This record gives sequence, structure tokens and C-alpha cells, in this order.
Amino acid sequence: MAFRSKGKNRNLNGSLFFGKAQQPKLLEPKAFEPLEIEIQKDFVKWLDLYAPFYPVLKWFFAPPNGAFMPRGEAIKMLLSGLRPGVSDMILLAPRNSFHGLVIEHKTRTGRLSDSQCEFRDFVLSEGFSWHLSRSWHASANITIEYLDLPLEPLKEHTARPFLIKPKI
Repeated sequence: MAFRSKGKNRNLNGSLFFGKAQQPKLLEPKAFEPLEIEIQKDFVKWLDLYAPFYPVLKWFFAPPNGAFMPRGEAIKMLLSGLRPGVSDMILLAPRNSFHGLVIEHKTRTGRLSDSQCEFRDFVLSEGFSWHLSRSWHASANITIEYLDLPLEPLKEHTARPFLIKPKI
């Protein structure tokens, strides 16, 4: 438990060094909001969990956009074809009238950049299925629906992927 202390003359339990002891004030707990990378990592764990049963899942890939790297390495990547705005996860498996599935992960409050909006508009115009996902559950459900997998849709409060057993 964390305590909020006002002033510089307070000890760790919140009371004054000199004078009357006061009740410490508890800090308000903040709601946990996973980072984009955590959402994507959990989605990839889910993909890896079901890939032995549905091999198409192992062909989802992530371009290295958004990765932090030394300036020299970043320049090499840009010169070798790295493009800003490319979405987080891509599956080049045509289904129904779509050429593939593209998923962009964002936090609950995250917004698309201009280059991401441009990429979204491009892939939609080229016949891909593009989705904005704010949780790994949503990404899994998008994938289940896109590939028409015989799996139950996940509820938002399902355990993290490494805690569940595949239900085939």
C-alpha cells in the first residue's frame, strides 16, 4: 500500500515528526491498462496456442514498426523497406471476398496516426479486411470470425492465453 504524504516533515507512516499523529491517506488504485505491445504479445501467445490445430495461424506476422532501435539500425531498416504506418499484425490468407487480414492494436485511449490512417485506407481499397483492436480477446475473435474457425468467441475477461488450454 502506498501512502501520500504532504510536506517534508512527515515520516513513512504519514505522521508528523513533531506534533499530533495523522491518519495516512491511501492512494487511489489506478485501473490496469495494457500497453499496445502487451496486447500484441498476448494475441501472439493465443496464435501460438492454436497454431498446431490451425496451421494458417502460424503465418500471421508483425512488421518491426514501432520497435526502438539505434539510429543506424533504424536507417538500415528504412532503406530496406520499413514503412511508417503499416499495421501491427498481417495475415496473407484470402477468405471470402478479402485478400487477407490486417489488425492494428491500440490501447483503450490510443489513436491512429496519419500514416496509419493512410495505410488503413490503402489496404481497405485493395480488398483486405482491416480491424482496430483494443484487446487480445478482440483480435482473437476477429481472427476466429475471419478464418471461420470452429472456436467459441472469447469473452473479454478470459484468462491470458498462457493460462488457458486449447478447446478443440
